[in-house]
Formats: sequence, structure tokens, C-alpha cells
Amino acid sequence: MIRFVEIKNFKSLNHLVLSDLGRINLFGGKNNVGKTTLLEALFLFFDRLNPNMLLRQYNWRGVAGMPIRSDTMFAPIFFNFDLSKIIQIKIVREHGAEEVMSLRFKDENQHVFSVPVRMDERSGSSNESIQSLVEIEYKDAKRKEEDLFHFFINTNGGFGMQVVQAKFKEEQHAYFLGSKIPFHPVETAVRYGELDIRGEAEQLLPYLQTIEPRLRNLVSIALPNGESMLYGDIGLVKKVPIAYMGDGLSRLLTILLAISYTRNGVVFIDEIENGFHYSTMPKIWDILMKAANDYDCQIFATTHSYECLSSAVTGISEKKDDFRYIRLERTKEKIVPKAFSFSMIQMAVEQGWEVR
Repeated sequence: MIRFVEIKNFKSLNHLVLSDLGRINLFGGKNNVGKTTLLEALFLFFDRLNPNMLLRQYNWRGVAGMPIRSDTMFAPIFFNFDLSKIIQIKIVREHGAEEVMSLRFKDENQHVFSVPVRMDERSGSSNESIQSLVEIEYKDAKRKEEDLFHFFINTNGGFGMQVVQAKFKEEQHAYFLGSKIPFHPVETAVRYGELDIRGEAEQLLPYLQTIEPRLRNLVSIALPNGESMLYGDIGLVKKVPIAYMGDGLSRLLTILLAISYTRNGVVFIDEIENGFHYSTMPKIWDILMKAANDYDCQIFATTHSYECLSSAVTGISEKKDDFRYIRLERTKEKIVPKAFSFSMIQMAVEQGWEVR
């Protein structure tokens, strides 16, 4: 598990330090204080070898398209859009040494590669050059390893990744569930099918029955177009698609599949209360704590809801000391975290104190 985090110069986070992190870490605070940005920074750490790492973060924010230029592709992830700064994301795992990822912007005008092409049945080559890039450096102090690669924009208006040095070791799994990311029935069916192949699908049923007690079983069914869809038996004359059973069940299933998929990894959930009725939240929190421990998975989540926070206090029945609530507050240009243990939040809720 991650126990310590330090983030510098990423989006709105000038310098943020988080320590004594737990199995489940819930972040609160006012609008535009950096809750989602914190999740994005940590996910970027794990997603650093993905050529689409920036594009999909922008898509999660609802940005469908943009010009491929330094000021639109790279500048938005740097504090105050200042490309002269260095982004640094540092983590320390349990019983581990520091792991640090640094991102530096560079104006470049260098040759990248020559790609074989065919024009009029003749063999030729197409030369491309880097226009600008973000150099990403990763260091693992424990393993004494260093990776170096470039996320670049070329002179033809495209982008890509250039690996300079990397061992491509097996990385800890991470999964991001954004507040604006819709439910994908086909992807859900595929993930459930993978879980079913491993003989672990039945473990999810008792969790889902807290939302839909009539649910007897789930099955992934192949459709005529070659895709799959997840159907459930709720005692009707025929099984019905899981998507028809309400946002709450779909949302819970998506989260549980993410946890099972990232066994021994990290799941990031933006606005965790989305799709759930407040009355079910105590059960949801108890399920998430149990599932996170069962799959040895760590959760980082955000919320705006007081009911969501108070439900964690009333709902979590096991491993209470593994829950952390961290409120982010803005002081001028600095974001300051204030951490609360389970017992502190319990006292605050019982006394009716405002801690959001």
C-alpha cells in the first residue's frame, strides 16, 4: 500500500504532502480545491507508460478534442500553466523506498525516426522531427532503477511516445473511475467474464445483493454482433440486462470489478457517492472495505457529500483504522490537507461538526 505521497507543480497542486495513508482514503473539500486533480496525479504515476496518458485524462474531464500544441497538450498539467516548472510525483509504499516520477517540458527540434511508407508502389521513407516534448523520468530507490521516455509532439501535428530507457517491469495495477465516465455494459460483461474464468465471480454476488436482494445470479451472454452483455436473474420470467437494474447496482458492480481487476493495486474513484441513494451508503462503505481487504486493494476516492462521509462512520464494521478522511483546503496558492482518523470523524459526526 501507498503510505506517503508528495506532489509538486501538477495542475492546481503547487506542493501537497500526504502521510499515514490507509486502505481507504476519502478526500473532501470545497469545489476547485484539487480533489480530482490529486487522483489524476496519482493515476498518472501508474499510467506513465501509456502513450494516451494525457489524452484520456482530458477526456475524463469532458474535453473531447483539442489542437495538438504545447500550450494545449502539455501546459494544462503544469502548475499555473508554467512549462518552466518540474512536475514531481513521489510515493512511498509500505516497507518500501521512494519512487519518484518527474516531468520536464522541452522545446526540441530533433529527428525522431524514419518510417517505411509506400507511395505509388515505391518504397520510401517519411522523416519526422520532435517539435516539443515532456521528458518523463522515473526512479525507484529500492531497486536502483531509472526509466526515461518522451511524450512528444512532432512537426506533422501528431504525438507519440519515445522510450529512451525502460525495463518495463511488472507495475502495480491501477484503475480510474471518473465522475463523468459512463457505465459501459460491454466492458463490464468482459471484465465479469474474466473474473468468472478465474472462478471468482460468485464472490461478488453477496455484495450486489445488498443493492438488489432479488438478484440470484449473473451471466455474460454473447450478442449477435459478437459483443457480450451481462444479464441478471431477479425472479422474473426471463433474465434482464444489468444496465436495466438501476444506476446503483451498475455503479457498485463497476467498482467491485475494478477492485477485483486491480488485485494488490490501487483504485481511484471520483465522487464515490454517484449513483447511490444515501440510505444505501452505509452498506456500500462496508462492502468496499471488505472487498478492498479481500483483494488487497487500496482506494483513493473523493466526495462532496456529508451523507457519504457520515455513512462511512455508521457503515464500516471491520478494519476501521484503515479508513482515512482528508479535507483539502486552499490557502492562497497552496492546498493544505487536514487528515482525520476514523475515530476523529466518528466524534465529529456524533457532535454534528462540519468537516467537509
